[in-house]
Amino acid sequence: MLGLLAEAEAGAFISDTWSYCMNIAWPAAYDIADSPRFYLLTTLPLIAAYCCAFPLGFLLARRFLPRSRRRLVRVLTASLAGLLVLSAVLVGDLVYNVAPPDGKYLSARCPHGRPPWWPKPLPLRDSPFADFEHQG
Repeated sequence: MLGLLAEAEAGAFISDTWSYCMNIAWPAAYDIADSPRFYLLTTLPLIAAYCCAFPLGFLLARRFLPRSRRRLVRVLTASLAGLLVLSAVLVGDLVYNVAPPDGKYLSARCPHGRPPWWPKPLPLRDSPFADFEHQG
């Protein structure tokens, strides 16, 4: 369930970003942003990655944590590991999809497709400049 919620939030965040960078209404940005992420061959692995991230991190942490008397500590630590793996999947999805592709952004708002609020240390798939407003 956490994976599906994270995936839905990623879609909304990408749509918000594309709406800002392309200077278009949110519903149109959502339609554009959702389509490259949801072809059949990319949909299933993406949803599987989101759905499996938390349980995988949880189970791996439980497996490798030393046995202790406090079961609550093990469960909380494993939950934290699951959230970290889920966060890694979310960041990977955003790194690949947050920049509007094919230069469909306003360079004054988002140079190279990078929104101003995107953290500088995180890489971002670069989108070649093509200031789509001025294309014929």
